[in-house]
Amino acid sequence: TLMAVLAGTCLSLAGLMMQSVLDNPLAEPFTLGISSAAGFGASLALAFNVSLSHVLPVLGADLIVTANAFLFSLMSVGIILVLTRGHVGLQAITLLGIAVHFVFSSLLGLIQYVANTDQLQSIVFWLMGSLLHATWNKVTLCAVIAAIAIPIVLLQAWALTALRSFGEQAVVFGIPVRRLRTTMLILAALLAGAVTSVVGVIGFVGLVAPHVARLLVGEDQRFTIGVTIACGIIFVTLASLASKLIVPGAVLP
Repeated sequence: TLMAVLAGTCLSLAGLMMQSVLDNPLAEPFTLGISSAAGFGASLALAFNVSLSHVLPVLGADLIVTANAFLFSLMSVGIILVLTRGHVGLQAITLLGIAVHFVFSSLLGLIQYVANTDQLQSIVFWLMGSLLHATWNKVTLCAVIAAIAIPIVLLQAWALTALRSFGEQAVVFGIPVRRLRTTMLILAALLAGAVTSVVGVIGFVGLVAPHVARLLVGEDQRFTIGVTIACGIIFVTLASLASKLIVPGAVLP
């Protein structure tokens, strides 16, 4: 249940920030290739045991796949920010995000092609998303990142509202638009990457929760942020309950 709450919180907040800074109603946490990159990182660990264990030997066995997925999810956003350095335009970020997504999707497909049956089953199960493998270490990882990100986003609520309403013209209010965009994209990547590395790929929440919140309270981020998080928590928790109740005696991913 705690993992469902944290997953809903992180994914919905990441989606809200993506839609706000990219000025795109269809933006979500995976627009920048976060899901496909995390899937590629996880599949490397699952299929070929290529992991961070030689870099971070203190990691337990249950965190090797998580660490790999988290690293590659951040790498996808890092690539985009490096390539758009100095001119962080909306179109450039979106187009590069799509390109990065397809590159990692192709690499993921290649790993699935060469993996054996058991490895392929593990990869497919991970990609479907599930809360079944939640541990206290994984809950702590998501909780720490959420605790860091939420106060920062709340402190920037007024700036995000201005950016959402006026776009590039928000600079006349003294808002450093490019720096704000970069900061929010990094936070969105941290939030979505942490959840995806722990529970796999979960869609819909990051895309729809911000829209539901806007329908309820409007565009003022002081209110939209909290309602978005609440919607995300409700969506993931209800989905978790449904996955346990649809088929008696079985838990669906």
